[in-house]
Amino acid sequence: MSKETRKPAKEGSTSRRCVGGLDARKARKAEATKQCLDNGEWLSLPEEPNSTWTNYSQCLPKGSVVTLVIPFRGTDTNVSLTQEKWIPIVKMLTQTGYSVSLITLIAAFIIMASFKRLRCPRNILHMHLFASFIMRAFMSLLKDSLFVEGLGLPSKVLVQDGQIFISQEEHSWICKLVVVLWQFFIMANYSWVLMEGMYLHNLIFLALFSDTSSITMYVILGWGLPVLAVVPWVALRAMLEDTHCWTTNDNSLFFLVIRIPIVASVLINFGMFINIVRVLLLKLKSSISEETRRYRYRRWAKSTLVLVPLFGIHYAIFLGMSYSMGKE
Repeated sequence: MSKETRKPAKEGSTSRRCVGGLDARKARKAEATKQCLDNGEWLSLPEEPNSTWTNYSQCLPKGSVVTLVIPFRGTDTNVSLTQEKWIPIVKMLTQTGYSVSLITLIAAFIIMASFKRLRCPRNILHMHLFASFIMRAFMSLLKDSLFVEGLGLPSKVLVQDGQIFISQEEHSWICKLVVVLWQFFIMANYSWVLMEGMYLHNLIFLALFSDTSSITMYVILGWGLPVLAVVPWVALRAMLEDTHCWTTNDNSLFFLVIRIPIVASVLINFGMFINIVRVLLLKLKSSISEETRRYRYRRWAKSTLVLVPLFGIHYAIFLGMSYSMGKE
């Protein structure tokens, strides 16, 4: 067997074998390098003044174009350190929340499916909502476990020294399928929150609508509306922006195909919530007895708190916060 020899590093620099990533077979003879400046310090990028920069360009597959993504760094060092500290904690809390939700929702779904007495139209509608939450949590956890930094599979993404290298070679259809299903079940979750809101709204305002009415139309809309948005988005990505694993959006207009229906569903639900709260308050004010009115105010407050998560009002609050932060 012939023994490989390493080329000496250039003066003022150091080198080492490439780490595994992207394509180890093509990188096994290449080397990553660092440059030592005249002042005795390692070369760093302007965006990363507090960390050294390593050149991994020789480690990447030849004949392919790769994108170097540098994580966001604010001009304020304190802000950067705060982000580095809290972003991993937020990610961990998110995964913990999804895991707990997944377990509890599966248990609730099994209980409701096991007892025939619970199989009324209203509870069946709840089961569809549970299913959308279950699949959203499952796909989010699956994506986090399979993807590197949420961008792609390990064979196409390399993370070293705070830098992210993404191969421009065609990514596997598996990773694109995971992203498509992830987007679909996110939209399905918003859609089913909307269906729950519409069902309750119709139950209150439509005289011919009862708790035993058919929910077939709600089931069709709940699972069908996301298809009407995801399919055009997939077509646009496949034909006009088939880059990476469809986890980045070079053309933000394409993502509006998914974003606009989600925002619309949140706003419609918010409008129905306000309408229901308004009607309940009007009925409350018609009470003659002052003591009865106080009691009903407490009941109205409790009912409002119950309606907040049912109508996804927290989504509307987060939507407003993200809009205001975006303007700043």
